[in-house]
Amino acid sequence: MLNWCIFLMLILKKIGGFSILGISVAGGVAHNLAQLVAAMLVVSNFHLIYYLPALLIGGAVTGTLIGITAAKIWECLKTAGKTAPINH
Repeated sequence: MLNWCIFLMLILKKIGGFSILGISVAGGVAHNLAQLVAAMLVVSNFHLIYYLPALLIGGAVTGTLIGITAAKIWECLKTAGKTAPINH
């Protein structure tokens, strides 16, 4: 699951046009989707799909909070001269 989310975020970064915030939101949503699929397979209960709306909202909210935090940290590191440039 984790590899899928990282792969998605790396693809979005490579494509370009996505901010740290956008990539973070996509990662949060992808993580929750992967968790849901894994849970449905493990317990053999596809009625868990009813959790999808809450998990999508939760992934978007946490992805937003993490993205805002990451963007602020990145700016502080850039100001301190501790980073190499990245493409947003």
